[in-house]
Amino acid sequence: MTKKLVRMFRLPGIIRFCGALIGLVIITSPMAFSQAGGPGFGLDMLLGTSFFANDSSSGVTYQKIALSPDVELGDFGIGFNVDLHYRFTEDGFQVRKEDWIPSQSDLQGFLNLYLPKFSYLRIGRRGAPVYIKAGSIKDATLGNGFIVGSYDNTRFMPDKRIIGLNFDVDGRVFDFPLIGFQTFAGNLAVLDVLAGRVFIRPFSGLEIPVIGGLQVGGTYAIDQDPDQHDASSSLPDKTVSVLGGDLFLPLISEELLIFNAHADYAQIMTSDASGTNPTGTSVGVTAQVLKFLNWKAQLRFLGANFVPGYFGPTYDLTRVSKYNTLSSATGESHTGWLASGGFNLLEGGVVFNVSLDGPIGTPDPGNVKSELNHPHLRGVFLVSEGLIPNFSMDAVYDKTLIGIDSSGNTIDFFEDLFDPSTDTVIEAHLNYKTGPALITLEYKLTFDPANPSLPPSIASSVETKLVLF
Repeated sequence: MTKKLVRMFRLPGIIRFCGALIGLVIITSPMAFSQAGGPGFGLDMLLGTSFFANDSSSGVTYQKIALSPDVELGDFGIGFNVDLHYRFTEDGFQVRKEDWIPSQSDLQGFLNLYLPKFSYLRIGRRGAPVYIKAGSIKDATLGNGFIVGSYDNTRFMPDKRIIGLNFDVDGRVFDFPLIGFQTFAGNLAVLDVLAGRVFIRPFSGLEIPVIGGLQVGGTYAIDQDPDQHDASSSLPDKTVSVLGGDLFLPLISEELLIFNAHADYAQIMTSDASGTNPTGTSVGVTAQVLKFLNWKAQLRFLGANFVPGYFGPTYDLTRVSKYNTLSSATGESHTGWLASGGFNLLEGGVVFNVSLDGPIGTPDPGNVKSELNHPHLRGVFLVSEGLIPNFSMDAVYDKTLIGIDSSGNTIDFFEDLFDPSTDTVIEAHLNYKTGPALITLEYKLTFDPANPSLPPSIASSVETKLVLF
């Protein structure tokens, strides 16, 4: 079964899959264009300098002009991101050729270079019956998130920009609410991480209280190149895939109270014969109270070496370590948990959410630094433009292996919780707009899972954009 599914997602199957997606885009695009909202055009210009390392110790510095045109028509939007690096030398005006000439002469080299020049392409809005987005994907979630939850393909920006795809269609747009699907691609240039979910509402046509809203789904996700971003690792011809099913049942759907129940089952499979193919299940509830308070609770029953939310927000950093976890000989079946809460004020003007998940006991006693043994915290905070005059901001704090230091020694949980020196990812943007100028302060901290004893890498920058239109 596993081998058949893997073969299906190899290149010929992907070509057919992409062809089907293009056909659905053509079918659903008129529905998006017909939505309310007039045409709009925007153009930003960024001026600055960039430093590029080369064979010499001094490197090369270029002046930079970045143009970002943006077009919106109803629920359709497309943006571009065109950078021009140039400098003046003794030979005259010189343009950085790496911006326009692929480093590889094959199709993948072409896609790696030119796909990122599209900032985004969008049809519909998230949560709408039809939603298509190609671009940077920061929060890809399928179903209840037990397999793919908040996947983020922006881990290597600004040095490397990856173009992914979200494509969701709910049959309600065709007046056929019985069925729908969600799809996701992490990187359209290499098609490594792919996932799809099909769901049905078996009782949608019946006027049955509560049970009428039941949603039953099935998900398949695969990574065909787990060491795609790790030059120090070699996992030739290795793949990892996850197959599972889920239930979602809305119990209360009132204006001031929304209360849902959900359950999941999944199995992780690898192409490595030594893999354990672990399974896991979960049950839980989600709620929204008074339109702005959100919370979630989940209990998990996990087989040895099973990693819940395998394709999570820091997956691109931890691909190899996650793959190696699956072949651990010391893992044990265990119970896990997840709890999250937050608020959404002023129709998304202020958003805050924090989630914490972890195991009960020590699931992998033979490896004290296994992510299975320790809690994981993720917090998100957002202040939209316009709420505070001239200011907007967003920040993410993601911390794994809480309660253990880089040497594997146990330390105080609360002492380690907000210590960014190990196993932490921080991203923050603070924006200030004055007239046509938008000034952005960016801060990014990222750990290296292959070298946990090294201090995290820190990058910060200040950018000024001119909003021309």
